[in-house]
Amino acid sequence: MSVHPEPATIHDLSVFPQELFDVQYPAPGAPDAAHRTAATVVSFAVHEDHERGLDHGAWSILKHIYPQADVPVFQLSLHWGASMEEHFKLAQNLRVWRNEGILIPGSGNVVHDLGSLNWTDLSAPAYDRALEFDRFVQEKVTNGDHQALVHFESLRATARMANPTNEPYLPLLYTLGASASGESLTELHSGMEMGSISMRSFQLGSTRRGFRSFFLTSLPSGSITLPHRTARVLRLHAYYPLRGPLRAHGTLVQGAHRGAGH
Repeated sequence: MSVHPEPATIHDLSVFPQELFDVQYPAPGAPDAAHRTAATVVSFAVHEDHERGLDHGAWSILKHIYPQADVPVFQLSLHWGASMEEHFKLAQNLRVWRNEGILIPGSGNVVHDLGSLNWTDLSAPAYDRALEFDRFVQEKVTNGDHQALVHFESLRATARMANPTNEPYLPLLYTLGASASGESLTELHSGMEMGSISMRSFQLGSTRRGFRSFFLTSLPSGSITLPHRTARVLRLHAYYPLRGPLRAHGTLVQGAHRGAGH
């Protein structure tokens, strides 16, 4: 877990336009909130990292939600070796932070097959397997069937082709796990790009009551769980693999809630 008081902007990108490498997101860290959150995690030993900054899965979303970079943020890595059920249970443990006014966004993609992308055509027709898995996620989220989404690998080949690795999918489980039964669902966006990237995004929770949860994409697919009271944000992100046992990333953001659009 990142406890740096001034996290740097990490440009963990490859073949992308220079404009992305020029982006800086100088949001302050939230070491106090990070310490308190780490203390609530009992299923895994949490290592506090005093050096790591914010990767592109964090700043590429936050720069649009909080463009002034004035909301404190910290990242939480998701354990590569954990099972889907363990990830979901950890998300349920983190739900308590919504009572402290913490916003919990998840940034990833429910379909993320880079190997099959049509790099020359953004609007290329989606592959059948990508559409099938995207519809599966939409149906289960709509019906509140979270266990089907935890055990998504029951779709076998379709699941593996839609997500050759799990890290882009994991934020979805954290958004769902951090939500409460019966919370309202708002579909923010849907659509496929380049044949095998789902841009599906949704919100759980009521803006009227001041708490939400979102699944957002960095490109944009994803989700958010709203806080039950005003004040802070917990953000989880999974994207490109890292070396070692931790490879999917999350972000916690602490700061003032800005209204319906945030």
